[in-house]
Amino acid sequence: MKSASTYTRLRTVIAAVGAMTMAGLGVGTAYASEVPPSKPTSELVMTDALNFRAGPNTDYVARGMLYANDEVEIISYRNAGPNQWDKVRLLRTSAGGLPAGSVGWVKQSYLAPPTCASAPDDQCDLYGGG
Repeated sequence: MKSASTYTRLRTVIAAVGAMTMAGLGVGTAYASEVPPSKPTSELVMTDALNFRAGPNTDYVARGMLYANDEVEIISYRNAGPNQWDKVRLLRTSAGGLPAGSVGWVKQSYLAPPTCASAPDDQCDLYGGG
C-alpha cells in the first residue's frame, strides 16, 4: 500500500503538468487569435521560397518552403498588423513537396486572397480581384 505522501506528490505533479498545458507551454496555441469572419477561406502564397515555420516568428524552425500560388487555409493568427503571422493549413501538396493538410506558420505579408482567375466563384464574388 502506498503512503499518503506518495499520492500527494503524484497529485502535485499532475496539477503542475495540467497548469503548464493550460498556460500554453505544452500546447503552443494559447496565444493565437481566431480568424475574423471577414478573412477569405483561403489565400495564395505570393513569393517563392517562403519559410513554413513551426511557430509565429523567425526563431522557430522552418519545416519546409512554400512557393508562389501554393494555397493555404488561414486557421488563426498572431500579432495583427504589419508583423502578423498566420497559422495555416496547406490545401494541396505544395510546390516544395509539403503534403496537403500540413499545418505551420507564415508571415501574412507574403499571402494574398486568390484572384477571380484562381478562386472559386463564391470567393470571387466576395473579394473581387481580376
